[in-house]
Amino acid sequence: MRQLLAVLMVFLHGFSVSSAVCDKDFDLVFVIDGSGSIRQAGAGNFGMMKTFVKKVIEGFSVDFNRTHVAAVIYSSSVYVKKVFGLGTFFSHEEIFKAIDDIKYPSGGTSTGKALERVKNEIYTPHQDREDVPNVCIIITDGKAHDDVEGPSQALRITGTTIFAIGVGWNSDRTELLEMAGNERYVYTACLFEDLIHVAEAMELSICQVDSGWSDWEPWNKCTVTCGGGSQRRQRSCTNPPPQWSSRSCQGNNFESQTCNTNSCPIDGGWSQWSQWSLCTKTVSGIQTRIRECANPEPAHGGMKCNGTRAVVRDCTNMSSCYEGAQR
Repeated sequence: MRQLLAVLMVFLHGFSVSSAVCDKDFDLVFVIDGSGSIRQAGAGNFGMMKTFVKKVIEGFSVDFNRTHVAAVIYSSSVYVKKVFGLGTFFSHEEIFKAIDDIKYPSGGTSTGKALERVKNEIYTPHQDREDVPNVCIIITDGKAHDDVEGPSQALRITGTTIFAIGVGWNSDRTELLEMAGNERYVYTACLFEDLIHVAEAMELSICQVDSGWSDWEPWNKCTVTCGGGSQRRQRSCTNPPPQWSSRSCQGNNFESQTCNTNSCPIDGGWSQWSQWSLCTKTVSGIQTRIRECANPEPAHGGMKCNGTRAVVRDCTNMSSCYEGAQR
């Protein structure tokens, strides 16, 4: 059935001459910022963004059995729209026309919500091909009005590589990095006219996507509470995972460090009792014995010994009386 559909698509659309520079296939999703600041910076800027999108797509072989493309346009939180999905068009001509027909919405910058839309409505089990890498390309001219870190992480966890392109002087590189998760996938252009050069670089960069490490997980519990122990943390080769001819992650998937190097508290302990002292009187005297809190001494905040240092008892020195009677 899949081959039949492919033949029908070729028959309907013909063999288009493609300037594809990449021999790999992808599920590409473009997330396009349509906020009001874009046109405020120049009347033709939104058109140049659409030209950028088409230029990137031009570098890939689009077909039913090759690269699939989808697009999302967004501005305010009430305007986040899927323009077309991964299974809608299978030729450059159809896709380019659909992009040309995108209307400029104006409004806010709900980038996080747009990324959520990609995860929930574009990369669906019905359209997301398991054997083809996912690449999401987001282009924006400013800082988002909502959270982007959470939606970006959720999308990257699924194995999607995110390229973040900031254009204009108001783009926020820190936020771009939050979305991409890796400096390799962050691009900036000072002017909208420069986007054409970014597109040329990205065609090759997408084609050469290697696997990448996830963020480090939190450190696990230290093996000891004091005195110097060790703890580990790990990461996974899932950002994105190795696919096709991409290179596997370089480096270790775990690292360790020393922890809780502070000295352990030492509680004090009593020494052995001393011998009883001599009785103080020949009749009705007392004698004592003592011990010291030195086995060991309290240290580093340890507890002092519990109990008394000395004990006393009544005594009668009968031997002294006997000696006196003899004299």
